[in-house]
Amino acid sequence: MAIDFNLPTVSTLYTSVLTYVRDNISALAKMNFAGGSNIPNGTIRWNDTDKKFEKYNSTAETWGDLATSFDMTVTGLYGMTATPAELNLSSDGIVYPPITGDSTAGRVMRQILLTIENASAAGKIKCTCASMWNGDAISAIDDITDTVAKSGFLWVSAGNGDLLTIQPSVLSGQVVSVLSANIVANVSGTHLLCYGYTEALSGIILSITSPPSGAAINLGTLVDTGSIYIAITYLTDE
Repeated sequence: MAIDFNLPTVSTLYTSVLTYVRDNISALAKMNFAGGSNIPNGTIRWNDTDKKFEKYNSTAETWGDLATSFDMTVTGLYGMTATPAELNLSSDGIVYPPITGDSTAGRVMRQILLTIENASAAGKIKCTCASMWNGDAISAIDDITDTVAKSGFLWVSAGNGDLLTIQPSVLSGQVVSVLSANIVANVSGTHLLCYGYTEALSGIILSITSPPSGAAINLGTLVDTGSIYIAITYLTDE
């Protein structure tokens, strides 16, 4: 029979009393009150359709979320067994394995937008880094001179292209890999290619060339006619 939390009463037929008691206990044990009546305010049920716990509002006669958020400690999600620090829960609710690459835990992915633009002094460059996602924001560094490191940037103009290094001193942790370095806008008017890499304790190194022959370029001259914007995705050890 359908559960009714107002039953049994003193007037209930004695042969039905145990049935009412058993049905109510069964509903409580299963947390399933479908078709029930006189459900107490604050009763908690499991919603098997939406896969969540809900609480009953007897005034509105509606079920609502048990809580908007939960504070709990877990040792695994979606079949993964890991410590909470190793679980990577995305915005879509899917748990992905930690980023390791070389089987080393604690790798962190970051993305920045590097702007190379005309400096205040002729023949020099100005660099700025904005965080696109979890990246290192670096305020504008003006008047960077060829072959002279300044405030975390080193620019070297070579015969077959320029090298621009973002040094470890202005980055979070040590760079273990540069995943991509793409020119997303180039107002200089010169066709350019960019390749990003890293070496031991060297930060982010960008090789900027002019295809197809790798002709010599000079960033200090190029940015006189327009800025260059490079999106960089990289991994650090912390």
